[in-house]
Amino acid sequence: TVDGSALGGEDYEFMEQVVGFSPGETELAVCVPLLEDRQEEPLEVFYAQLVSPIGAGLGVLDIAQVHIQDNDAPQGPRSDLEVTITRSFPSVAANKVFLVNFSITNKGPDLATNVVLKLSLDAGLSIAEAFNPIGNSRLDTNTLLWTFEGEFPSGGYDHVNLDLRASRPDPHTLRLEIVSSGSKDPDSTPNNQREGEDDLDIKIVTILPTFNVTGELRLCHTNGPPLTNAAVRLTTTNVLFTPVIVVTDSNGIYRFTNLVAATYSVTPERRGHAFAPSNHVFTLTQDARLPLIIATASLIEGRVTEGVQGPGFAGIPVLLSGEVDRQIITDTNGAYVFTNLPPGRYSIRPASNAPSLRFHPTHIDLALDQALNCGSRADFVAEVQRVVVRAIEVNQAIQDWENSVPLVAAKSTIVRVHLQLPAGITNPLSVERARLRGFRNGAELQRFGVHGGFGISPINPGGSIVSCGHMPAAPWVHGRNRHAHEIAHTLGLAHAVHQRFGSWTNATDPTKFDTNSVAGSCGECASKPAVDFPHIETIAGATFVRLRPMVIGDDRLVYGLDTAAPEFRLANVDPSKILMISPYRTPELMSYCAGATGWRWISKPTYSRILQAITARFQAPLAPMPPPALVQNFPDCLLFRGDIHAGSGHLDFLPVQRAFKVNLPTPEPGEYSLVLSDRAGNFLSEIPFSAAFQETDAPAEIDSIASFLIPVPNRPEIATATVTYLGVPLLSTTRSAHSPVVKLLTPVRGESWGPEEPREIRWTATDADGDPLSYLVQYSFDGGATWSSLNIDWLEPRLLVNTRELRGSRSARVRVIVSDGFNTAMDESADSFSVAEHPPKLLMKLPIQNSEFLEEQEILFEVEAEDLEDGQLSGESIVWSSDLQGQLGFGERISLLSSGLQEGRHRISVEAVDGSGLKSSATVDCFVFHGAAPRLRAMVRGPSVVLSWAEPAGR
Repeated sequence: TVDGSALGGEDYEFMEQVVGFSPGETELAVCVPLLEDRQEEPLEVFYAQLVSPIGAGLGVLDIAQVHIQDNDAPQGPRSDLEVTITRSFPSVAANKVFLVNFSITNKGPDLATNVVLKLSLDAGLSIAEAFNPIGNSRLDTNTLLWTFEGEFPSGGYDHVNLDLRASRPDPHTLRLEIVSSGSKDPDSTPNNQREGEDDLDIKIVTILPTFNVTGELRLCHTNGPPLTNAAVRLTTTNVLFTPVIVVTDSNGIYRFTNLVAATYSVTPERRGHAFAPSNHVFTLTQDARLPLIIATASLIEGRVTEGVQGPGFAGIPVLLSGEVDRQIITDTNGAYVFTNLPPGRYSIRPASNAPSLRFHPTHIDLALDQALNCGSRADFVAEVQRVVVRAIEVNQAIQDWENSVPLVAAKSTIVRVHLQLPAGITNPLSVERARLRGFRNGAELQRFGVHGGFGISPINPGGSIVSCGHMPAAPWVHGRNRHAHEIAHTLGLAHAVHQRFGSWTNATDPTKFDTNSVAGSCGECASKPAVDFPHIETIAGATFVRLRPMVIGDDRLVYGLDTAAPEFRLANVDPSKILMISPYRTPELMSYCAGATGWRWISKPTYSRILQAITARFQAPLAPMPPPALVQNFPDCLLFRGDIHAGSGHLDFLPVQRAFKVNLPTPEPGEYSLVLSDRAGNFLSEIPFSAAFQETDAPAEIDSIASFLIPVPNRPEIATATVTYLGVPLLSTTRSAHSPVVKLLTPVRGESWGPEEPREIRWTATDADGDPLSYLVQYSFDGGATWSSLNIDWLEPRLLVNTRELRGSRSARVRVIVSDGFNTAMDESADSFSVAEHPPKLLMKLPIQNSEFLEEQEILFEVEAEDLEDGQLSGESIVWSSDLQGQLGFGERISLLSSGLQEGRHRISVEAVDGSGLKSSATVDCFVFHGAAPRLRAMVRGPSVVLSWAEPAGR
């Protein structure tokens, strides 16, 4: 046989054999088996040929063409489905995600139905993410069956994208095949990849092994300090590789991970630095650590930030002085850099003309040595000194019951300004330079001082109000309570008006009226829409907005004595005259009505609206200030302390103490200085500071005093500290030859202290120089991470404490710092002990014991619940209940109407539960009565006022 379009071994069985003719035979039959005859395929041909005759000759027709007929063509619709796998890369690094596209196309003339495809992945491959098909099909990511529901039209196309990850480096096989279809497909034989047979596709993805590269950058020399936050760039010759940039960590180390075998280049980059070598070029076949790269620089760089963790502060001038003097402005990130500096000593100081801006530290001194310290860093924290003036309080002692008496001239008056940190500010703020200034008729009152409000910004953020109105300089009769009336307007309250009075009309000119307003009963008005005042009554022909009812169904709690009535001050008055402020004769505060007495008073609707306005307007107080933040690796400090007396100029040193890991602020520079020197008298350093003298109530008798506290890094060479004023020495203190020795005796390891009991902390201390000793005793609840002081400048070698003041802990520690006036020593608990946790502390404020409440009266329940471990408790941690009605509510404050409680004696209980489940409770008794209360009658009889009422039966 000879191949034509049909191929031997694929379409038919190749044959080569000897054919023998017997005498008389003229024809023979030869059988050629066909292969895959049931497969749908086009017409194909091959040839049968006679060759090499023996004992006979060949005729002209020695070759025949054999046709393989396409007799298996289906009778129904014909579709031609083709599947394809497309890889994003033929080879991928291990553990890297790569994209694979699985697609199907119908190239036949007819649609296909109920097509199901199977995706197959090697065991080493996993799906990182699957993206849904775009057509009317779905992929089950568990079975990896891709199913078409319904018809797949001729010319149709759909695909599935999978993000795959390989866990091990090996060749991995991807397979996509059609496993079933409801239509005839000429390429329907499975597992056949020859041309035309496109119902199966197989691709190989090679997963490459990956390696890691590390290296190190150091300043100046091989033992120099690490170069931190420097950029290191990784590149390769592969055009598809994207350069990678990392930064060095705090140890100057850089790392690149998951790299495939290739030739790479590592190049460090840092402004103002040169590197030797400038880069490393290497061929990676395994994990590698590259040789050290040395950075050389003659620069000082740093950053100015707003707060310790805040953003960069742009536009701040930074001054450099020393071998060369320069100035630079911080960029948008608060960064600055001085380059090309000669070796020598330098001082860096940020500056600003804004008086409310402070920098910590104020300056940094450093040495730049080309060999040892070829580059340095100086970072600063900028703090904006802001306080909010919350209120100005004016107090005069006026012995008068009336509430409309003006301030009295030439009478002793106290003025206080209430300050508060703005929202979000937690750092302590010093306002020693703040001064209160007073003015009269445009002239400043000199007694207030001449200094301005340094660093203070009076603002009106909603926490204070300004009320404008006619405020006369002398007592007046008509318009009493005017101040309260105007303040209520400022808080958003309108006049007491009602639609029944119509629109406002000018009393002197009725042609003038305002249809956009609503009138009141006494000439007041309010803009539409206005809330109708609920209590309007006509008595003896006069219609007023009245106070009643203050409580629905009752007129109680609205009476007062009319102290402004002239008869009230007479020795003998008509006993039948009632000198009362009555709800029937007293108009509402927000009206213009004067009533019989000229008083106006506040009704319950107005009171409720004012309370809501105050609650909505005034901000809640800021949360308690957190303790100073810990600073890791901050050197311990010596604290030089003392007092300066303004009048005599006398100065007293307090014993030097120590502080550990606390970032203490640099003192504000001023006319005083703390000068430090060694034992030979050589100058070490000078720290200028200002003294803020506290004014006393009796300056002629008591001298003003300014206290100072100067933190200094603890250096053993410091021997003498001298305080000077304008360069003139005031007082010195000198370190003695020997430091004191202290040994903590109690508590000991494993001690268990109860929640509320006296305990004694004991220690021994000696000093070879015989100096007097003082002690700082501190307690830690977290194993020594943070400390709180129990006593300072204590003189006895023992301290009695009550555990109710100590936070509960399973890892409590105590330490004692002893000072001989200059030298210090410390001993700390070798092991921890325990202090039991405490139940909450309760203070029930309301209701008070044996309170009585009548029908429709509001009952306030209020408690303060504080836990030493959890802080202030609130919400569901606090439960209110009654022995008559059970649970009443939750929280620090609740409000109920007495009508909602059963009549009788209630034992009110409040219980607080802390986070450890410890509980505390408190109880009070109160009484609830239903029904109307008796009416009250008051009469003046001589110098006495007689109150009388009818006693209901059974009360």
